Amino acid sequence: MQLPQHEPLHENFFQCPRLEPHELEELRAMAVQNSMDLYAKSRIRGGQRDWTLCEDNKDVKIYKSEDLDHVPKWGRLFMYAATSEVVATIEEFVGLFKNDTTIQAKEFSRRFISRAIDSLVLYSVLKPTKQQPHEKVSIIWRAYAPTMGGKLVQNRDNCILECHHEFSVGTRRGWIYSLVSIDLASCPNMEDRLGLVRVRDYGTGYVVLESARRPGYLDITYVNHADVNVGKKEWFLNSLGQKTRFAGMALMNLCRHTSKIDQFLREDRLARTPFLSVNELVPLDSVGACSLCSKKFRPWSKRLNCWKCGMVTCRNCNRPWMVKQKGYPTLTDICTKCSLCRPTDKSTESRAAPSSPSYTVATSSKFDDATSIASHDFSSYVETEVYPNH
Repeated sequence: MQLPQHEPLHENFFQCPRLEPHELEELRAMAVQNSMDLYAKSRIRGGQRDWTLCEDNKDVKIYKSEDLDHVPKWGRLFMYAATSEVVATIEEFVGLFKNDTTIQAKEFSRRFISRAIDSLVLYSVLKPTKQQPHEKVSIIWRAYAPTMGGKLVQNRDNCILECHHEFSVGTRRGWIYSLVSIDLASCPNMEDRLGLVRVRDYGTGYVVLESARRPGYLDITYVNHADVNVGKKEWFLNSLGQKTRFAGMALMNLCRHTSKIDQFLREDRLARTPFLSVNELVPLDSVGACSLCSKKFRPWSKRLNCWKCGMVTCRNCNRPWMVKQKGYPTLTDICTKCSLCRPTDKSTESRAAPSSPSYTVATSSKFDDATSIASHDFSSYVETEVYPNH
């Protein structure tokens, strides 16, 4: 069975009516509430969910928890969470998710939604401002290729409310990138028309918070809470009773991707400093040993220049990095020493918390102290450490 290929939709494919001011206000409130809910779910210890460790890797730990509130027809629904630590600032992390320009959108897609085969912004509900550079709310439609199963599994799509939101826990700054499904009459289920199976997202995204134990580090939690559903042409998954297993494997793969965030941060830091020209590089045949590990070169040894410091290194001390040059990602050989760059002064600008906007958000009782869309203080209901020890 071969499923039809998806052709990108025209930018005016969805006929979206203009939103009234009160509708925009409701969407902003909904986006912030989902961010708060995502924060609550991200608390591995002492939170609202019972999380079980199911994979412990060097760079990332993965947990799962059964969702008893949403029971799909095809089986049991599990949510997954991945935790990690990186050396970074809030500004650097937020920079990974900027997608306001074409170049930024392509870089964001390459890193975080490489499976996306189509995407359209339906509404821009709240745009970043000088006073609130880390706040943003949009409604987006995306179509995805399957993470596994190849041509036997249908493509997916979803209509999501996306929110970028800054908050605080005491003196520690944090930021949330949250997604939740939203129903729009102008963006209906299109499985019969285009073969796209509609995903139901109950609150997925990243929660990042300055570490309480290690200054200069960020605690990162990625939560994936979605029902990938079963397509009409995927009957074999149900007949074999494997839908829950395949869905879990797909979501676990997405959680493992969290381990690449440190790499993305280093790529951006490397892009902020100049590269050497060819005539500034140390000639490869003028050095008899690696400048880092001092391993002697043999006649057949691979010698590489670092385009940051120009030194000659061996294969083990140099690797290609996908670094933007003149605005475009380019594979560039950089030595281990230069790749271990730390946050620069530029990345720590605007450390002050943004001022509150002109509107407020109604919240449930457990979030009574968090009424402003910006700079929420969550410390009033944090009773235990938010993130587990790594």
